[in-house]
Amino acid sequence: MGAEIDSNTKQLAKDYLCSLERGHVRTKFVTTWDEARRAARDMEWDRALLSSQITERRNLQRLANTRYKQADCRAHLEESMEAISAAADVALKTAQSTHLNDISIAKAAVGAFSESAFEVSLATLAERELQHPARLRFALFQAGRWPLPVTKDLFFLF
Repeated sequence: MGAEIDSNTKQLAKDYLCSLERGHVRTKFVTTWDEARRAARDMEWDRALLSSQITERRNLQRLANTRYKQADCRAHLEESMEAISAAADVALKTAQSTHLNDISIAKAAVGAFSESAFEVSLATLAERELQHPARLRFALFQAGRWPLPVTKDLFFLF
């Protein structure tokens, strides 16, 4: 996080915004933990987008439960959550090793990663398309980036 942005990551950010129907929003690349903290606390979040993301998570859960018996779906998700928890633990230890003054921002980043990984697990179980927002958001994490809030005008990416 915070390193130079390559063209593939820029394209992922653009694809992610387009998948959210926010292609008009400009991406602001955050380069420090302090900037990330300020962006994460930005109170101008796109509330309509946040609401639609919560609804989509519920829809993904419903679709996954429909494609699989609910017990099978739960077993798949439990397997995923074990892997997610292990990865989150590594990520938090890595963040702590950067000598952050405020570990809460690192915990927020790891929490966002965990949420994204859970959503991509649901999208996979629900057999959603490759350009689904959950898949693209997770791809940004895989590229070593933390997708921060989207406001009406800006998408913050650390």
